[in-house]
This record gives sequence, C-alpha cells and structure tokens, in this order.
Amino acid sequence: MASCNCKDQIGTDGYTLWGGYWNQAYYPSRLNAYMPAQTTAMQIGVPVFRMLGSDPIYQYESGIGTGMSHVITLEPVYEKGGGDKSWVEWFLRSLSEEPCLSFAYAQAGQENSFTWKAIKPGLEMQVTIIDSLRRAGKVTVETLAESGTWFRDKFPVTPPTAVTAMHDYRNEEHKTVWYNSRFYRTNLYWEGPEFRFRDLHLFDEAYKSAYLDKAGTSTQCIYKTLPVLDGFSWSTEKDLAGIRIVQFDKSGKAAVVKSGAPAVKALPGNRLEVEWKDLRGNTFRFTFSEDHFDISCRPVSKGFKWALELHTAPGVVLPFRTIGQQQIEATADNFSYSLYCTKGHIEKGPQDKQYVFRLYPDNDILRIACTNGR
Repeated sequence: MASCNCKDQIGTDGYTLWGGYWNQAYYPSRLNAYMPAQTTAMQIGVPVFRMLGSDPIYQYESGIGTGMSHVITLEPVYEKGGGDKSWVEWFLRSLSEEPCLSFAYAQAGQENSFTWKAIKPGLEMQVTIIDSLRRAGKVTVETLAESGTWFRDKFPVTPPTAVTAMHDYRNEEHKTVWYNSRFYRTNLYWEGPEFRFRDLHLFDEAYKSAYLDKAGTSTQCIYKTLPVLDGFSWSTEKDLAGIRIVQFDKSGKAAVVKSGAPAVKALPGNRLEVEWKDLRGNTFRFTFSEDHFDISCRPVSKGFKWALELHTAPGVVLPFRTIGQQQIEATADNFSYSLYCTKGHIEKGPQDKQYVFRLYPDNDILRIACTNGR
C-alpha cells in the first residue's frame, strides 16, 4: 500500500538523502526509489512518505559548514524538536493551518531502538496535541497503510504540494516556503528583510540509483537528485549560497533587494503564489506551477532594473558545464540535465566568480522551466 523513507539529511548515521521531495509523499521512479517519477509508465505505484517531520525553517541548514546535518524534527527524543511542547504546537499549527496545496502530512513516532524511557515523555505530549487537533477536525490520524490507500485513490501521479512556515517559533523573523512537484522542488527563505532562494533541485525519472545495478559496499548510503542550487553543500557557515534578487543603479552596480513581509496563497490548478514588496514599494510575485515557475515585478518607476543572481561560497565544485542565454547545462554522476529560461535570459558570471549566473527578466517577467527538456 505504501512505503516510507528518511527525511532529507547529509551524512547523519552514514545516510545521505538530499534534494528529494520535501516531506509529503511521492511516487518513485522505477530506476531510483528516491527520485520522483514524471510519468505513470516509469513510476512505481506505491507512494513513498517522507518520515520524521523536519523543521521547515531550521532543519535544512542545521549543521551547515560541518558536512553533516543535525536533527530538528518531530521525533520525540529531541529536546529542540519533538520533545519541546512549544515547538510541537508550532509545527502542527503550521502543518494544519498554512497553505499546502494538495495535502499536508507528518509522521509521528520514533525508532524503538531509542527505547521507551527516552521516547515516552515527548510522544505522550505529542499524542495529546494531535488528538486535540483531530477532535477539532484539523487533522486526520491514520496508519501508513490507510494513508497509502488514500494517496493512490486520489493521485494518479505525484501531486504538487507546499510546506509553509510564515511564523518563527524562535522569534528571529525567519520564514520559509517549500514547493514540490513531480518535476522539481524549491525553497524560499527569509531572515528578516534578507530573502533568497535557498534550494532548487530538478527531478528526472531516468536518473539511475547508484544501487540499481550493483549493491552498495561502503558504510555510507547516498541518494541525491539534480541540483541547480544547493544551499547547504554550496555554503559555509559565514557565506551562504543562494539565488537573490538584485537591483541595478544607473551605473549598472548591483545591490541585493530587501524584502517586506511575504503573503502566500494557493491558486487554482495546484499553483502557489508568493508576493511581497521591497522596501521601496516594488512588488515581486512568485508563481509556482507543476513544471515551471514565474517571477514578475510591478515596479514603482519605469527605470527599475532587476535580476536573479546565484552566489556560492568560494571553492565549491559546481555541476554546470555550460551557461548559455536560454539554457544551463549540468552533469551529476555522468547524467546530463538542464534548466531553461523561457522568458528572459541568462548571463554567465565573470571570471572572478562574484556570481555564478544571473537571470534577467523580459518586461519584468522571468519564466524558468524545470522539466529537463521534457
């Protein structure tokens, strides 16, 4: 009926699963259990649910600069996650009340190897909160098998979903939006007025797992998808990778645009809209669709010029082979993939690598196709 796999993480307990469908559930490729499939012909008809309830704001960068993810999840043994009542209430409120498109989901519980003494306090606390939400009609509590049956009956292919957190339980003004589809995942992130794309990975059902044709023999297990932006691996603790919006003065000098408060809403057709104004009143709108996303600007004045700019920490090995005006070609494990700019154009960064590339709009609109040419 259903399966489940670990949350996204790097190196934890020797397992790396990175760049996949964030939380929620998906139909995997016949060639790669971690990779969402794009077609019914190539998908395994058993949905895979992502486990452990990752903190949508802080889990992604936890451990950045160390090469290994830390853990901030719904697991009840962790004092900074599932063992903290205020965190659990915040996590479940975000899950049940903020925009999610097709559905929102979390798995509660813990590996029994942690032993009941460590699990009991946090799990009993969680069950009380979950039951109150169930009685209020805000969540449904069911087994994995029941969820799998529901998913298969409702979705013939992997649906678009979102994970949204517009309120920060740490009161540090951090916010985030995750968008998933069968073609890509991406993450928007705010630290007060500082905004950036933190992640963008493409999915392709033809990308084989390293363990499809031969067994793994090392003490590590690694599953990845196809990065265009990897905000964890391409960063250091003090130099965070991201795709940021920049504006240009009359001399052409670029400066990062500061963000106001974002508003998030679901649109018909399982699309997600995120809109905010910069500090000068220019309005930016991000519209995420299943196979592409659009970024538009409604400027206050006609002379306003802007672009998206990818910056990474120095010395990072990037997958890009060529950066052309409409297409970025990349390679992962000898597998070729591409990102296409179908409205606007791309500019390769200078030799000093002040930035990797820029995406320039056409009449204040950018469209990025995420189907790898399908």
